[in-house]
Amino acid sequence: MKIEKIHLHNFRQFSGDTIVEFSTDENKNITVIHAMNGSGKTTFLQAFYWGLYGSINLPNGNRLLNENLFAAMNNGENKEVFIEITATHEDALYIIKRSLNVTKDLIGNMKNSKILLELNYTDKSGKSKYLDSESKAQDKINSIIPEKLARYFFFDGERIESLGENTAKARKDIANGIKNILNINTYDELKKVLEKKVIISFQNEIKSGNTDKLNDLLQNKSEVVTSIDEYEKQKNNLQDKKEQLSNEIEKLNHIILQNESAVEYQNRLNNNREKIIKLENEVEDLVYSRKGSKKESFPKVYTKLTINKLLKKLKDSVEINLDVASVDENTITGINTEAVDQILEKKVCICGRGIGNDEKIRLENLRQYLPPHDQRMLVYGYKEKYLERIDSLKDVEQEKDNLISKYFELREEIDKLYEDNKELNKKLDSVDSVKDYNDDRKKKESEKEEILKEIGKLDSKLDELKNKLENLDKEINKCAAFNDYNEKTIKRINFVNNMINILEHNIDKKKKDIHDKLTQEVNSIFTSVSHKNTKEVIIDEDYSYKIRDKVTQHEALSEGEAIITSLSFIASIIKIAKDLEEQKKSEVGEGVEYPLVLDAPFAKLDSVHIKGIAPVLPKFADQVILLTVDQQFKGVTEGNIIDSIGIEYDMRNVMDKEVIIERVK
Repeated sequence: MKIEKIHLHNFRQFSGDTIVEFSTDENKNITVIHAMNGSGKTTFLQAFYWGLYGSINLPNGNRLLNENLFAAMNNGENKEVFIEITATHEDALYIIKRSLNVTKDLIGNMKNSKILLELNYTDKSGKSKYLDSESKAQDKINSIIPEKLARYFFFDGERIESLGENTAKARKDIANGIKNILNINTYDELKKVLEKKVIISFQNEIKSGNTDKLNDLLQNKSEVVTSIDEYEKQKNNLQDKKEQLSNEIEKLNHIILQNESAVEYQNRLNNNREKIIKLENEVEDLVYSRKGSKKESFPKVYTKLTINKLLKKLKDSVEINLDVASVDENTITGINTEAVDQILEKKVCICGRGIGNDEKIRLENLRQYLPPHDQRMLVYGYKEKYLERIDSLKDVEQEKDNLISKYFELREEIDKLYEDNKELNKKLDSVDSVKDYNDDRKKKESEKEEILKEIGKLDSKLDELKNKLENLDKEINKCAAFNDYNEKTIKRINFVNNMINILEHNIDKKKKDIHDKLTQEVNSIFTSVSHKNTKEVIIDEDYSYKIRDKVTQHEALSEGEAIITSLSFIASIIKIAKDLEEQKKSEVGEGVEYPLVLDAPFAKLDSVHIKGIAPVLPKFADQVILLTVDQQFKGVTEGNIIDSIGIEYDMRNVMDKEVIIERVK
């Protein structure tokens, strides 16, 4: 699927109609939307999800109508909210519209109507089709991008960061992505049907000479199967609790680590503040001309520039009026008659040597060429200084450009320090006394240990019951009277058991193949974007991972490496899903295209890691829609992907009343 455009009508912050088209050019497959934080990026990303699947992950998710429009409505009035997505898939054009009506009731409350889904598409032959039921329309959407898999095509910045933290939550996120790609849940359901429906149905058809014994065995089997189901439910519930405790313990570990780092954070904060004061003083020196200061500033430079440009405009006229026919070669510029008179009076040269008669005659002769006796010399000297001033115009222009460059460099450095201080303050806000956190962590670790023991007990019971079930099946087979009918029934049961074994073997093989492929793809991307080619990503069976030096085997993970690992996982999961889908359709020769929408993926990356990840971003998916803050995009990021950008927009929030998106490229 490639998304051609999205139309938002009265959806959350987007008042009225907002229509955004996206680049579908395979050579310029990136669409960039520039937006400041708080301007509506997250809502825009969620609009795709609501339009396609009818769900939204935002506060007050049931309040979809623009709040300012709702406030202006009269009681009893209603307005429509809709998202319309136009997309292409396998040479067919799809128009997907999800809508509802919102009414302001008689006491001013918001009432939503039933959500409607409409889907029109034009197939390869050019024939237009309309799916007349909501379930059929949703099934069609899920056949293109299944909802469970869609989470890996629409990523916000927080989830990108979370995926790179190597926590239990992140591991589960990756594992779910693999399960959804392989459609393992469907395999599990099929296995349950075969084991608990088909086989039991066949066993009930067995005819035995000892009917009572067979019935008892079948009854026992039914009870064992019920017990297994119950214990597996208990085990799943305990595993969920264990997962939740693992996440809480990891958060507490992070807080405790922050507490230990508080001194470092505070020192960095203080250093940043000192740097900011110093830099702002430098900016002030540039902007204001301090009295007595010898430093160049904008007022001084622009005054010089204005004067020099004015002199340049007057140059021709001045050269004519100040033109001097000739100046004697004996003339010495820069000396006046007063200086010569003083030397003659003191009879000592400025070098300290005494003045003799010959020198006295020479100096007296020189006086006739010096001002004020010769006005030609005065005019000549003025002209020389004037022309010298004009010639310095280029130097002043360069001086002005240097000051402007320096000003913006200083402002950029100040902005970076302010952003760093925001992050440091957030970290310091969460730093408190470590004792309570430590006690809480110990308590949760103890709870987790108890749960692990309970899971161990359940595993023992399940192993015991599964062995019992296996023995019951053997006893049931022995009870079967030897006749043609029972022989056929036993063969059917054995056939189904073989199917289950083949199914499990295939699933295990697919899991291993995908795990190996994921490891290969993640390392391929990580190596291409990381500036440290000596490192590799090791992915365990539970999808936990570590970054390891190939030579020293030392394990370490910087914040930047965590983010690029997260992005590597995202790109790899999309590629694997695409490859598997293309394998299915290889017989009919159809290709598969997927979009990827990323919100602020570079927020925590430094310029070195951005230089690595940005050039490969266009290869992450067939179409990339990038929501980004300018300070994270301008410069390194833009320079590395500019040739792949097809369309650009600016998004801004106007007085918290509406969001406007305007195309700039």
